[in-house]
Amino acid sequence: MSQSSASHPGFRAVPPAEGRGPSGDEARPAAAAAPEAAELSALPGLPWMLDALAALCAHDTTTGHEDRGLPALRELLQSLGADVSVQSVAPGRSNVLARWGEPALLFSTHLDTVPPYVAPRAESAAFFGRGSADAKGQIVAQLAAVRALLARGETRVAWLGVVGEETDSIGARAALELAPQLRGLAALVNGEPTGNRLATGQRGLLHLRLRCEGLAAHSSTPERGRSALWPLLDWLQRLRAGDAARRAAMPDALDSRGTHGTHDTHDTHDTHDTHDAPAASAASSSGAADLGCESWNLGLLAGGEASNVVPAHVEAELLARTLPDSGFLRAVRAAAPPLEEIASGVEVLLQSPSARFDTPAGFPSAPMPFGSDAPQLAALVPCRRVLLAGPGRIEVAHAPDEHIAHAELADGAALNLRLARVLLDDGRTGDPGADRMGKPGADRAGEGADRAAGAGR
Repeated sequence: MSQSSASHPGFRAVPPAEGRGPSGDEARPAAAAAPEAAELSALPGLPWMLDALAALCAHDTTTGHEDRGLPALRELLQSLGADVSVQSVAPGRSNVLARWGEPALLFSTHLDTVPPYVAPRAESAAFFGRGSADAKGQIVAQLAAVRALLARGETRVAWLGVVGEETDSIGARAALELAPQLRGLAALVNGEPTGNRLATGQRGLLHLRLRCEGLAAHSSTPERGRSALWPLLDWLQRLRAGDAARRAAMPDALDSRGTHGTHDTHDTHDTHDTHDAPAASAASSSGAADLGCESWNLGLLAGGEASNVVPAHVEAELLARTLPDSGFLRAVRAAAPPLEEIASGVEVLLQSPSARFDTPAGFPSAPMPFGSDAPQLAALVPCRRVLLAGPGRIEVAHAPDEHIAHAELADGAALNLRLARVLLDDGRTGDPGADRMGKPGADRAGEGADRAAGAGR
């Protein structure tokens, strides 16, 4: 298989009716109402999907350089007969919208990947390379479903790729300007590597900077200065001690996957995460079945000038994954060192609410530990009916060996086709699914997203 889009002009090597190839049907999650066999047979075969994935992954589209992959993406979309619009967001960075009619359903995902770029390679059962799961594999699985819909005469669909998801959601915010081209939307499916399960929701985000200010002095006479470092370390330790006490008091806390455990899992969707500790609030102990446990990560710690100088300024950055009514910010402020000991402060760098997503009956679902553009993009859908799902595993999404299994990719295309059938049928009968989005205790997808500067992965 070639790694270049030039080797596959038009991506037409496999006709829509050729079947799906080795897709691992036995691993496919069962939906309550699967589409007709003829509808599934309209999915392109696995060779088409792998060729398209190779063409997309052949280009380094790390955040800030998304347009490097624009020619291959445009070729793929045009081979499907799409009306393609390119929205400039920043120099070298463009959102891409493809339409085939008056859309009622929008598939969306992101065009950027995390660094460093990892060149693609094909193996017997999996495809490796940066973006193979997060999120170029999502593009392929979604467009495979679109191709099958088109083969059945269904044109009420559109596809959107946005830039900047891995950092500040600049593309998702800019995409809201495309609303006039998407007036009739009844639902949105945002693609992320969820293991082909529907995400029940995503936790909120709280990015904090803690700082302490002391007085510099020569290290041989520390009594003449006031170290800012020790009070900050004590501050962080008080937060950790509070977590430990809550865990000991409530040993049956839910972990981020909705199962029982004593602490949240490592969050691999953050570029700088090294360990997620349960957050300092009551919510971190009880968790929420559809959102997971509250957690926080100490990602950055900096300060001091030299080893022979008493440090006068130090700071730490924390990233918390929050639940509705979180007490984490209050706990951080309450644990601050007393004013008579050291000058200190807490700066809120980013705050984004939690969100719950639609989960139609009959599809496997689970809480997801990562953030996404879904709450931002929900503003494009009047009824806020938003789903988050796609092939691939978040555990490998930013790893050096990022990959997607062939079976996962094929099953992801089938999942997207099933979802499209359900959502378009609901749209035809006038059911917006709003009752599914009205669960108490968290923002519906998109509500409150304007308070966030970005999704903060």
